[in-house]
Amino acid sequence: MTSPLHFATVLHAHQPVANPDAVVRQVILTAYRPVLTELAAHPALRFTLHISGSLLDRLDRLDPGLVELIGTMVERGQAELLGGAYHEALLPLIPVADRRGQLAALRARLYKAFGAPPRGAWLAERFWEPSLAHDLAEAGYQFTLLDEHGFLQVGFEEESLDRPFLTEDQGSPLGLFPISKGLRYLLPYADPDQSLQVLRNRAVTHPGSVWVFADDLEKFGAWPGTWDRVHEQGWLRGFLEQLGEAATGPLRCVTLSEAWEAVPHGGLAYLPATSYPEILRWALPPALRSDQARPGFPRHFLVRYPEVNLVHKRMLAASQAVHDLPHPPPDLLHQLWISQTACPYWYGWFGGAYLPNLRLHAKAAATRAETLALKKARRPLRSIAHTDFDLDGQEEVILSTPTQWVLAKPVGAGLTAWEDRQTGFDPLSVMNPRPEEGTPDRRDAEMILPFEDLILSPGPTLDHLLHHQIPVLAALRHRRFAAETFEEAHALGVRFTLSTPVPLPGGERRLTLGKTFRVDDRERRLTLDLEFVNPDLRPLELSYGLRLPLGSMASTSGHPFALTVPEVGLTDLDGLSVGEVCGVSEVSWSPRPGLPPPERGGLILAGTRITTDRPVSVWYSPLLTEIMLEGKPTSIFQALVLVFLVQLRIEGEGRAALRLTLGPTENSGHG
Repeated sequence: MTSPLHFATVLHAHQPVANPDAVVRQVILTAYRPVLTELAAHPALRFTLHISGSLLDRLDRLDPGLVELIGTMVERGQAELLGGAYHEALLPLIPVADRRGQLAALRARLYKAFGAPPRGAWLAERFWEPSLAHDLAEAGYQFTLLDEHGFLQVGFEEESLDRPFLTEDQGSPLGLFPISKGLRYLLPYADPDQSLQVLRNRAVTHPGSVWVFADDLEKFGAWPGTWDRVHEQGWLRGFLEQLGEAATGPLRCVTLSEAWEAVPHGGLAYLPATSYPEILRWALPPALRSDQARPGFPRHFLVRYPEVNLVHKRMLAASQAVHDLPHPPPDLLHQLWISQTACPYWYGWFGGAYLPNLRLHAKAAATRAETLALKKARRPLRSIAHTDFDLDGQEEVILSTPTQWVLAKPVGAGLTAWEDRQTGFDPLSVMNPRPEEGTPDRRDAEMILPFEDLILSPGPTLDHLLHHQIPVLAALRHRRFAAETFEEAHALGVRFTLSTPVPLPGGERRLTLGKTFRVDDRERRLTLDLEFVNPDLRPLELSYGLRLPLGSMASTSGHPFALTVPEVGLTDLDGLSVGEVCGVSEVSWSPRPGLPPPERGGLILAGTRITTDRPVSVWYSPLLTEIMLEGKPTSIFQALVLVFLVQLRIEGEGRAALRLTLGPTENSGHG
């Protein structure tokens, strides 16, 4: 008798912690509940299910009946559960202590909830590096599953990928199941009878083998365009009915553990760092994605997007603070692990790092975890450090107080982070536009850097801004300023200075620019003192602009923030207009009145009020990023960009000054 084909279906379910309950409820209604209910009606069809720990916690609260249904299928042997990182981390990107902690935490959670410790582990984005074999084995896992792409990279033939393989690291063995790319593209897009014929053909050519389909559970109803096909048109029911009939003959629907026991292993396989082909391609610049000689590498997202790199390094610093404690409490570990959730560390089909709520939520979780750990260890929160924090080869200055954490860069004399230690919110955490596949060519898109100095042509007007032609004579973003730090009774600070020639209409002149950032110890307040020195005997006239992007928890349809200018009565609630206010000394970018309180675990948003010690003009405009989001060109609001404008006349050997004070608004709210 011919041995059957072992068909292993693996469904993966995860929702970002930053997604509101309303989004998760919608996914439950369109995918999780209907798919699992239909599977439960076919108890002979065995399958494997992975649910991230954070999603399982959410399901316990939002749909406990669904968790009970999963438990029933586990108890009767129909469903096998996979472990993995509790908060769906990209394991190679997080410290070893957190890898092992998250792997053990989800394993324990599943055992407590369902009485069965998982034998296999799911890897977020199937991102593999060889050292994971040791960590997974040490955490008690016997196998994982990876896309066939990694096997093909090292020389395996596609036809041979019909069984589990073995690998090891430091002598710790681990099983590897290849995931079929063909099946991922087949289901649920081919008709049920066509799909079953493909499986029957495989049973003839590969008897006694295993074929693994593994993909997102959300693909079956929650992905764009799938609800009608999968449920309304009856694809799922038809497929499962035909699969059930075939399972009495040439097919066997099995869990991964059953396949592990039943199918002879294929020997050793040492795979390179890899993931699924799409994410490897997304890690490359768009112009290189068609070059087959460039395989791509997920860690390169940290190079393509410095904003993501900063979140990553902030997470690493938080992990160090947490694990410096002899026995970190579970709630503190989970706060840290939330900052390690995979979603904001890459860009692809679902937006990833370009979605401000995902990126800001992860960064805020890291800040809160670090702050709580330092307080618990009774370590001082007040410090100054000179270090290459983001590991880009350039030294930065860190100013830390009990209320704030600031990262200042001598190159450009700006800040790349200004965090509220209580909430974790950083209004400077802004994603800049870049060239992306399927979007307009943005190679000339201007990078917006916080606190950037602009020397402008005389008489800049709003018309220049409207036509994206700001008349910049000199930008100092690439110039290295001399840096000097200082301590005061209730503040820490850094003073940047640069003497530079500037091109002006009357000829090149020299200007000395001083920028002093001062961080208050007692409250979230930041001051910037600008000093302009004319070393020449002749008077110096110039137009100066200070550019400042302020982020928000944006969406594709708007954002929950408002720009308010009390002196002129301006309140801009859509944040998408371009405008100018003249002769003002206060503006606020704050949560819109009437926002509901945050959901459990939601990010608390702090508004920012900016005052100047002399009247200035302020331009405001949106910073938008154009990306492909779930297959559609989408504009994402990232920040409101403010440019503070002053016209300066500095007498010979004279100086001029301007002070900006930034602090929280009175109506800072929640989002």
